[in-house]
Amino acid sequence: MTQLVLPKCFARLCLKLCGLLLLLPCVGLCQEREFRGKLDPALLVPPLTHQVSHFTLAAEEERSGVPGVAGTRNQVFVGKVRGRLAFVVETTVGSPVLYVDVDSDGKVSAKEAFALRPGLDELQAGIARVSLPLPGPVYKDYPIDVYVYRKQKQDNLRIVGESPFAFVHGRIDMDGRPLIVEYQFDPKANTARLELGWQGMDANGDGQIDESPRGNEYLRANNELLVFHVGDRYLLTKALDLVKGDVVLQSCPPAAYRTFELTAGAELPDFTFTDFSGKQRMLSEFRGKYVLLDFWATWCSPCVHDLPHLREVYERFHGRGFEIIGMNGDEDEARARKMIAEKDLLWTQATYGSIRPFLERSFRIRAWPTYVLLDRAGKVVSSRDEDVRGPALDRTLEGLFK
Repeated sequence: MTQLVLPKCFARLCLKLCGLLLLLPCVGLCQEREFRGKLDPALLVPPLTHQVSHFTLAAEEERSGVPGVAGTRNQVFVGKVRGRLAFVVETTVGSPVLYVDVDSDGKVSAKEAFALRPGLDELQAGIARVSLPLPGPVYKDYPIDVYVYRKQKQDNLRIVGESPFAFVHGRIDMDGRPLIVEYQFDPKANTARLELGWQGMDANGDGQIDESPRGNEYLRANNELLVFHVGDRYLLTKALDLVKGDVVLQSCPPAAYRTFELTAGAELPDFTFTDFSGKQRMLSEFRGKYVLLDFWATWCSPCVHDLPHLREVYERFHGRGFEIIGMNGDEDEARARKMIAEKDLLWTQATYGSIRPFLERSFRIRAWPTYVLLDRAGKVVSSRDEDVRGPALDRTLEGLFK
């Protein structure tokens, strides 16, 4: 059989067109009921979330550029915050001080010193709020939370984290009830895009947006218009006007909602996949059994660590009506195939190529590993680690098979 190989540029064009086409069905399906609200005048930093890097012990010439530390016993660590030169100065008394080159002139001054507020736990020396200038016209400052950690194992290194993004934040009047909405802000373009980036809606009305990996209030758009399930409605954002401070939501029929909800009691829609033998399979083939969906990949160390225990659980409960479907996340299928053989994984494995659309636009997996336990009718028992990971999985299955 002749294999058709497309040029890379043509393949990229096809992917872009597919992304645009995915936007159209939702827009077409949406009904014409609108809900309007206002945006806050300041950007919002997401709590807790941060990416970490290492600051190294500064050389003498680097120390000399930090105000007030020449000739002192203070320890100075150098690194970057948003690509800007930054220092953590550990004083002999009191909390550390953070310096960030806010004006991007290649050095720090006394005006670029930031005091730390209390950290989240004993590992953190504190957190500093740093504001970087924006050209406007609406938002003049881009806020960043910088997390400074205390000494860990190495004397010459310090861990420093920074919030990865900020949000445009607003409220909608939903029949007299406020609905909180958030949209990831792009500081380079000085705007927020509806078809790209993280978005949030307070679907359960508790006054905050749940950013946990298993929740449905915090989703990432990838060339698509996101639809959220809020109460008995399905909503997308129709318009976002940062200059006027306006946000408009529009209701949609249930068919426009593509996200698979992984909360207890939700029924998982049927889907097809290809196993590693090339056979076409369906989730519905496994009805009548308890099924664990294991979202794993060879590049995920915790995933690989869990595999021996999963094999033990499979051997222990398989004869009682338990199955596992491995939802593999490896683009390199040969690498996954090799590990499946090495670990002697006995259960069905779905190839990444066959489930990629479901991973990105239905399951919306953003934490690896993720485990979803289904009952005999295909409804979610749990997707919480405290129920379905490690020894907790054994206990949960024992309770189900009593």
